[in-house]
Amino acid sequence: MSFHRRIRNGVALFTVFALVALMAACSRPKQEIQIEFAAVYGELPLACKSTQGGAALSDLRFFVYRVEVAGRPAELVDDALWQNGELALVDLEDSTDNCVSGTMRANNIVRVIVDAEQLRGLRFVVGVPEEYNHASPLTAKGPLSFSDMHWHWRSGYKFLRAGLRQGQSQFWLHLGSARCTGSLPEPTGCQASNRVIVDLANFEVGKHKVVIDIKQLFAGVGIAEGVDDSCSSGPIEAACRIPFSRLGLDLESGDMVSDTAVFRSGQR
Repeated sequence: MSFHRRIRNGVALFTVFALVALMAACSRPKQEIQIEFAAVYGELPLACKSTQGGAALSDLRFFVYRVEVAGRPAELVDDALWQNGELALVDLEDSTDNCVSGTMRANNIVRVIVDAEQLRGLRFVVGVPEEYNHASPLTAKGPLSFSDMHWHWRSGYKFLRAGLRQGQSQFWLHLGSARCTGSLPEPTGCQASNRVIVDLANFEVGKHKVVIDIKQLFAGVGIAEGVDDSCSSGPIEAACRIPFSRLGLDLESGDMVSDTAVFRSGQR
């Protein structure tokens, strides 16, 4: 065999090995991981049965979608109840004690499939994708089948339900898209999106959980003065200004204008 032919064969063999190595690197093994969520009041755990600083949880449920781990899209596991391949419902109330408007079923886990090396950094959106936001809970499959998470009169879903009780007074927030036009079964959309982007760059899978700070969400709403109040995401509701700003949302436009102060990483 000539010298030049041996060189060509060697180059071809090296190219094959390089392609095999590249394909092996690109086909990383995948694994299912669990992202845990928990409610807190400052640094203290908060639940329907517990009281922290005179405050108790009365509701906390929200949808999440477009989950990314380490900057790469994660696939949601479809369990036909709490999540499908695109959307999940986190439910941190269990209808006991102060959570009188909830349900007995609860879910504090979002299950996703990721590449084995994707372990640091978490990003997700609180809300429902626009293409599903106007579905009917009567015919939709889980998790969009939970009718408590739907505004029948607004033709869309409540992205987040949160409530805080202090003594005999309470404040609750129902977050969803606003200034919607049309009605079921043919809505024409909403002018204010009101979807919350959560970006936790320091989140480490297996080490951290996502904590939702109810104290941050409702700090300054006036509930301590014995006034019942609420926010239903309308731009003319003055009571919405504080919780919207804590979530990072502009009340008029419905756009994210700052990082959220409500969601953060916490030790498991």
